[in-house]
Amino acid sequence: MTDLTKRLRSTSAIIPFAFLATSLYAAAAQETANTVDSAPTEQAYVLGRVTVTASKREEDILDAPYSISAVTGDDLKKIGATEYRDYLTTVPGVALVEAGIGSNNVIIRGLATAAGGSTLAGTVVTYFDEVALNDGTGAVEVEPVDIDRIEILRGPQGTYYGAGSIGGTLRVIPKRPQLNEYSADLAATVSSVNGADDLGSNLNATVNLPIVKGKAAIRGSVYQRDEPDYVDNLEVGNKTGGGTISGGRFAFLLEPTEQMDVLFQVISQSTEADGQRVREPFENSGNAQRRRGDEFGDTDFDLYNLNVGYDFDSVRLDSVTAYYETDFQGRRDASLFDGNVEALAGPPGLYGLDSYDLFADDTVKGDVFSQELRMASETDSAIQWLVGAFYRKETSDRVRLFTDDALLGQILEIDRNIDTTQWSGFAEANIDLPGAWGLDLGIRYSDYEQDVTVDAESGTQAEKVWTPRFNLRFEPSVDQLYYFQISKGYRLGGFNGAPPNLPGVDVPNEEQYYSYTSDSLWNYEIGTKQVFAGGRGNFSGAIFWADWTDIPIYLTLAGGAYTPLVNFGSATSKGVEAEFSYLLTEGLTASLNGSYVKTELEGTTGYKSQRLPASAETMFNLALSYEKPLQNGWQMYANGNVNYVGSYKSHLYEEFRDNVIANQLDTRFGVTEDKEVGGYTLVNARIGVQSDSWDLSVFAKNLFDDDTATLSNAFSYAGSPAESFVMPQTFGVSLKKSF
Repeated sequence: MTDLTKRLRSTSAIIPFAFLATSLYAAAAQETANTVDSAPTEQAYVLGRVTVTASKREEDILDAPYSISAVTGDDLKKIGATEYRDYLTTVPGVALVEAGIGSNNVIIRGLATAAGGSTLAGTVVTYFDEVALNDGTGAVEVEPVDIDRIEILRGPQGTYYGAGSIGGTLRVIPKRPQLNEYSADLAATVSSVNGADDLGSNLNATVNLPIVKGKAAIRGSVYQRDEPDYVDNLEVGNKTGGGTISGGRFAFLLEPTEQMDVLFQVISQSTEADGQRVREPFENSGNAQRRRGDEFGDTDFDLYNLNVGYDFDSVRLDSVTAYYETDFQGRRDASLFDGNVEALAGPPGLYGLDSYDLFADDTVKGDVFSQELRMASETDSAIQWLVGAFYRKETSDRVRLFTDDALLGQILEIDRNIDTTQWSGFAEANIDLPGAWGLDLGIRYSDYEQDVTVDAESGTQAEKVWTPRFNLRFEPSVDQLYYFQISKGYRLGGFNGAPPNLPGVDVPNEEQYYSYTSDSLWNYEIGTKQVFAGGRGNFSGAIFWADWTDIPIYLTLAGGAYTPLVNFGSATSKGVEAEFSYLLTEGLTASLNGSYVKTELEGTTGYKSQRLPASAETMFNLALSYEKPLQNGWQMYANGNVNYVGSYKSHLYEEFRDNVIANQLDTRFGVTEDKEVGGYTLVNARIGVQSDSWDLSVFAKNLFDDDTATLSNAFSYAGSPAESFVMPQTFGVSLKKSF
């Protein structure tokens, strides 16, 4: 690092907070002067309100009788959000475990059995607009470019969103084409990451073009984000951990009549990850690893979506059709299994090698077709209703090769093919009762069948699942809402296949481990939403208790060579979450969001009384945002936040494990179980000026360069305990031009 770079880093560390402190002082002084000089009789400013559509209808977020947070497109711009960690860390009850660019695990209310590296589907479903993106390759993370808002629903959403929404649902909703206005944006960001030799960059452009005013328009965006490599690979002699995400979105909106709207959109995105963002602290100092080759993980994603809506006199009909493909190719160091290779081929010394260079190569291809039809009432009556049907066909093919390029070539191949078909029907009634009471009743019936082939073994399993929802609400005034909700969610089961055909691998009664069934969760929740101080403040809070049963948990058998998922446990999650915002003075807003979640695995020998992994008991986020008009149509803005995440463990620890490899690592590194990670505080800040045409800002992320571990693996494929860690200190500048 040059002296100039060091000086720039040092200066940049001071600038954001100096400007923020100055801005806050000026705002406070102005408010004091206004109070002394005048006493206005009418409230001049209030907090903005957000409209959400999580219930398939438009409603104010403070009128929605369930636990939901929303981040608007304007919010994303103000904080300079480019990925999950920039906005999800501000949401109560949400934990984010980062494993690399475009590879994150979202956990809500502590409902997870592993922090990462699992083939088990997550407990949070991700939607882009109205299309679920979870499939056999994992949930695709679409870049937050040209986004209208992001909705985060906490708790199971089995009625509206079906399988997988045990912990909650994440909805990314893009901006629709505007029928009457031309607009275009160009934006560029350059950043410097501590430990990286190169600069990072983020470029994107958006254009909206009416074709027939008031009738048809197109909207398109393109983007590319480059994150520099900042983890030292001491074995190869280069850096890793960065990568590139590039892609684009095209949307066409047609409204031929006042009753009909047609939206067609296409997304294409490519993610190229340069290895894993992990360090190996037991063998190296600093953020360093020793991997015998260049690891990578590349994902291509293409989505085609057609939404058609028609308003009848008192009923709206919607059709949502989607098809998407994902293609993943990756490689990682598999030195952990050198001993297995030695058992097959003899010690490497026989061939003049110091050791084998064993790699795991993965190819995963998936495609999904889905169709939803729904009808909803549109009247002013005391009873509103919604009914719908859903179909989804999913295919996933995975091939894993264990290879030694230098000598043996392909050693072991594992093939897995999964075909899943789902049918669902759902209905909900929203009933206004006498007085200020209301009742929501919902039900969803799901029927799925899964055909799986793993190597030479194949199997079929089918299940039928009911997921009801009950919600009682009370609204004594337009500024007060209280609710009580009971809801159920579930997650599809799966197939493990047979143990690998390797020397010494013997699993008695192995057929019992070939498959596992769906797990389910009942959620009980009491919540409130309040608007106070004439609209200057609002508060949302909930107390919940969740009962999770038939949880698939990994068993480690045959010395670590076979790790099937088994419906082995039950758990509870109890907690409280809250969001508070207040407009301290005109332009100055403070917010405090937080959660306390206590989870416990129960009734399972060897795991009993453990806290569920990957999520801290305590998390909170304190934020300040300030805006001040300047001359000639310009405005200054500044924002900063402090994010605290408590400690947690990455995995459940098997007290009775039959794992020769893990026990060897226990002896070698003194790792008796996964250590606690987390327990960190991050500070971020941004300051800028903007007009109708220009926006210029400077920012700092992880201002004090916290390097706390966020994920720990007591043993990894590379053979040494490894851990992911907080993204290093980052400084940058952003420029945007609007037309």
